[in-house]
Amino acid sequence: MGPRKLPDTSVGALADRTLRSAIEQFWQRFGANRQQFAVAISGGIDSSVLAHACAHFAHRHGLRLTLLHVDHALFDNSDGWTRHCSELAGALGVAFRGCRINVNLRAGFGLEGSARLARYRAIADLLQDDETRIDNAKNALVLTAHQLEDQAETIMLRLLRGTGTAGLAGMAPLRAHVLDGQVRYWLGRPLLSVSRAQIEQYANQHALRWLEDPLNERMQAPRNRLRKQVLPQLRQMAPHLDSNLLRIADQARQENQLLNQLAVQALARCIGSTPLVVDVKKLQAEPAALHARILQHWLTAHVMPKQALAGLPEHAVRRALVLARQHTESGEVALSEHRVLRRYRHNLHAAMRESPALHRLRANFLQSWSISPLHYAPLDLPGGMQLKLTMPPTRALQLHVFFPGRCAYQIRPAGRGLSKAVRILLQEQAVPPWQRLALPLISLQPEATRIELDAVVGIAQSQALQDALGAAQIQLITSNAWL
Repeated sequence: MGPRKLPDTSVGALADRTLRSAIEQFWQRFGANRQQFAVAISGGIDSSVLAHACAHFAHRHGLRLTLLHVDHALFDNSDGWTRHCSELAGALGVAFRGCRINVNLRAGFGLEGSARLARYRAIADLLQDDETRIDNAKNALVLTAHQLEDQAETIMLRLLRGTGTAGLAGMAPLRAHVLDGQVRYWLGRPLLSVSRAQIEQYANQHALRWLEDPLNERMQAPRNRLRKQVLPQLRQMAPHLDSNLLRIADQARQENQLLNQLAVQALARCIGSTPLVVDVKKLQAEPAALHARILQHWLTAHVMPKQALAGLPEHAVRRALVLARQHTESGEVALSEHRVLRRYRHNLHAAMRESPALHRLRANFLQSWSISPLHYAPLDLPGGMQLKLTMPPTRALQLHVFFPGRCAYQIRPAGRGLSKAVRILLQEQAVPPWQRLALPLISLQPEATRIELDAVVGIAQSQALQDALGAAQIQLITSNAWL
């Protein structure tokens, strides 16, 4: 039996094991059942090291790896970076796809932000390329080389902007990347616990070649100033600053997850008559520290789910919170061009801002609905609604259907001797004002004599109409849950 081989304890070997372990641990957490993945590579040292380590990981586990490179065309000889990345892919024995894009520098996000947005959109297009389709949109995994110092910069920037617990969590190791309201792929960051020094040691251990990214010199403040001036001084004061910030991020992420779980449970207790209604009294009974999160989960899950994939508008939760906490029992705030939140009594309603054209259609709508025991087809109404019967009526009827106007309608509900103003009846039933305009009214008499109604659909009907319908019920069918 030959002599036992001692493990290599050199700096480079330790860095090698650190990176390989980081990728293995990431895959155990997030890579289950995946047979293929991609690495976004710029040609700089971080992404070159990630590509090299992932290539060895993929070969070892029988996985398919593709390197993706996006040429931003922001400096001379940028096409040389594409050649460098392509040659690296060839040397590693993995697939390569690249593209050249134009970055809109007038988008208002600065050089760094505009380049990032354009790059992530280009990656989504590369993933859908027929020649190198990675996976379906919901399962495609793209790894990036964000490392410990990048995480530290992100946390510090957010801290300077006054972030909360969610911001202190820093960059997530895995998140869905959303474009145009749809999940296009998953973005993974396996090196968030790996330092820049360890990446350099790994690169030297394997004699890797890389290029120095000129964009790093053109990054706009405040990140560049933080990277070159502030953090180096802080690291002199606190040598373990980066690992401490990583620990804070991990703790913040756990606390954020716990708070989110509590908020989801609280939201279930606060939902009103429909998922688009929050009972303000029940909300106020919950801990005040959870109110913003409860409303955020409500908006995310029920009110603006598509927009929420890409991030709720910054004002949405803030405006909802103000409306929920105000002392008056009415009010309205805009969420977007077409969606509003409305307060009525002790409920917060998510609603659509209906167009003037729809209001005019309802104001001018008057139609006869002929029904009989043999024929009781639904009646189409403005706004995608319908009136239908649950079963045949006892006799033929000619119903006159219209919507509330300026007339002071009255109704004598079945079983009650006195007429009541429809306005008072709707107030008693706590029907919000904007919903009243969408409630169809029915009269057995023609238009000239329809001051006294025979039905406010879903609210009340007269004894005469009830006798004529028998066991049949009139239902309002709508595809619009926002009424």
